[in-house]
Amino acid sequence: MLIVFSLLVSVLLLAGCGNESKDSGASSEEEAVDFSKKPIKLIVPWSAGGITDVTARLLAEEAVNHLPEGAEVVVENRPGGTGTIGAAEVANAEADGFTLLISPLVPVTESPSIRQTPYEYDDFDPVLQVLSTPTAFAVGTSNDIATYEDFVQYAKDNPGEFKYATGGVGTLDHIVMEAIALKENIDIKHVPYEGAAPIINDILGGHIDGGHLQIPGLLPYVEEGDVRIAWNSGSEGFAYMPKDTPTLEGKLDLPEMDAKTSIVGPKGIPEETLNIIVDAFKKTMDSEKFKEKMENANLEPAFAGPEELGETIETRYQTSKKIIEESGIAE
Repeated sequence: MLIVFSLLVSVLLLAGCGNESKDSGASSEEEAVDFSKKPIKLIVPWSAGGITDVTARLLAEEAVNHLPEGAEVVVENRPGGTGTIGAAEVANAEADGFTLLISPLVPVTESPSIRQTPYEYDDFDPVLQVLSTPTAFAVGTSNDIATYEDFVQYAKDNPGEFKYATGGVGTLDHIVMEAIALKENIDIKHVPYEGAAPIINDILGGHIDGGHLQIPGLLPYVEEGDVRIAWNSGSEGFAYMPKDTPTLEGKLDLPEMDAKTSIVGPKGIPEETLNIIVDAFKKTMDSEKFKEKMENANLEPAFAGPEELGETIETRYQTSKKIIEESGIAE
């Protein structure tokens, strides 16, 4: 799918400076970008309609009001390979600020340890974090499992029988569940799905025992009493989290494991260009119009700049790599 948001054009920054190769190594002071030359391509490596896609489109819609006048933002979906198809396209693009990836960090921080990818986790420049969304373990309300302890006891009593769903092999949800299996020494079966909607449908239909996924997609079913959240695997403080949902604090020795929907670009984006993009998207995220639209989608913006996002990527990569190696889930 392709949506183009276009505005009037003006010329930016230093005259006479064009795109530089990602391998050029030229200093940021020597480079500038003319955003009127072509649209900024925001690649979503997942199917249309999901949390990332919705966030990207709302962001793009508003960002043109804060980017240099005349800039265009194009959202393109490149689903497949648990996000690696879109991530590979960005990793190999010119580092000129015109091609960016928006996604949970999975294609960057988990996929290179799970499967062979045409890039490494450090082949990207961190740009900014847009969302920090807790993930949770959910079952149907007809299931007797109501707590983390119930789940562990059931798995110990019935080795190899409990089947849980996630959005794919090597996703953050998969990593968290494998960390639990290692910690509790339990045998549970992973079933990869193509996104949250079919997982929820199969939980409701009793075709899968439970699922680990991001909170926003679960909320309507929790409110209707069809789905129960047994625990929150991420951080506290998410505005839309049902009250009294327990976390895994004290149960797992893991850093914060929220789904960090973020924007990254090819390695080597000139600093001047990077600063313009970060500033524009930060202003977008601070705008009341964007916040209102996100609230209507049960989403809560959570900005972090390039430095903090870079630290998150490093921590997440090292943590997940260790779990993947210990659990033997690499493909």
